[in-house]
Amino acid sequence: MPSSGLASYALSLGHSGELRRGLDLGKKAQHADPRNPHIYWCLAQLHLIAGSRSDAVETVERSLRAVPDNFLMLRMRTQLGVPPPPPLP
Repeated sequence: MPSSGLASYALSLGHSGELRRGLDLGKKAQHADPRNPHIYWCLAQLHLIAGSRSDAVETVERSLRAVPDNFLMLRMRTQLGVPPPPPLP
């Protein structure tokens, strides 16, 4: 199964109440494809379902280090209320 599909399945598990299993599968998908922003998005959503905003923010920031200009993760960072880093002088 492709890593993106595994991450989507993990998110569906989280929504259905199997949060621990969903997080484990999401982390496995992320390790298999560390530059895929969809996987990070699913992991951040899982952390939000779990009530851990700080872990969601950390996941978004890790994603932006791997893929800096991804619009999905930039939008999620804004939705989480995290300001963008200051521009370099």
